[in-house]
Amino acid sequence: MDTARDAHEAALADACRLLGACVRLPTPQLAASVADGSLAASVRALLPHLGCSEERMRSVVRRLTLCQPAEPAAALTSLRREYTRLFAHPVKPIVPICESLFTSALRGEDEKPLLMVNRRAMELDEVYRAAGYERTRSAAVPPDHMETELAFLTVLLDKRASADAAAFLERYVGTWAPTFFALVEDHARTPEYALFGSLGCACFER
Repeated sequence: MDTARDAHEAALADACRLLGACVRLPTPQLAASVADGSLAASVRALLPHLGCSEERMRSVVRRLTLCQPAEPAAALTSLRREYTRLFAHPVKPIVPICESLFTSALRGEDEKPLLMVNRRAMELDEVYRAAGYERTRSAAVPPDHMETELAFLTVLLDKRASADAAAFLERYVGTWAPTFFALVEDHARTPEYALFGSLGCACFER
């Protein structure tokens, strides 16, 4: 048994769950974990097992020191405002949250791909179906949404399907997550989203 590998995959799964909560509209539960400091404590516990570089670890720790406990309602308002600013602008979000839109924007293409029926989304739908994975909120969230890809990777890691997780990282989420989370970190105006971006970089560091 490779205990170091098991610890890494368990930490990555937990970190992906946390990141998944940050790339959808923030919930009162997420806000409560920010408000009482438990989110920061979770990140501190996961960080040594993610296998990232010392420089990236220091960056995450720096971001952690700027996150302060807050009143839950204020935390929720702040999180939702920043989520909307970063991801949910109806015309031009700062960081497009679906892979097809994200890669299209990076290429400087003017015409946006259709959300649910573009080539990447349909390909991912086939990957999920072949794995027997039933997506939650499938009618509303595209297959190539960052939350969806993180959720599927988490399932693979939880099943200890290491080869499948590695393949999914190499072909899908790992191809755009490093740049995605780097942009989140660079453009965040709140310490929490700067932390989420830095943690994402730590998870998907190449």
